[in-house]
Amino acid sequence: MEFLIRIHPEQRLTRIPKKLTESFGNLWTLVPNSKCAVVFPENADLNTVLKGLSIIEQELQLMQRDSTKSLTPTAQRRDR
Repeated sequence: MEFLIRIHPEQRLTRIPKKLTESFGNLWTLVPNSKCAVVFPENADLNTVLKGLSIIEQELQLMQRDSTKSLTPTAQRRDR
C-alpha cells in the first residue's frame, strides 16, 4: 500500500489519510536520512519496526522489478 502525501508549499501542512492515523495514532516518530524516512507510532517496539521494514524492503524490490505496481510514476507526472 502506498500513499501520496502532498505538503502545502507555504503552510507546510498536509492531510494524513484516516487509515494511517487509525493504525499509528496521533503521535509518530519519524527517522529520516537524506533520501527517505521511516515513520512509526510513538513507543513502538523497535523489533516490530525492523520486521516491518524488512517486509517493506521486499515490497519495494518487487515494485522496482514491476514498475506498474508503484504510484511513483503517477506522482512524478502530477508534479510536472
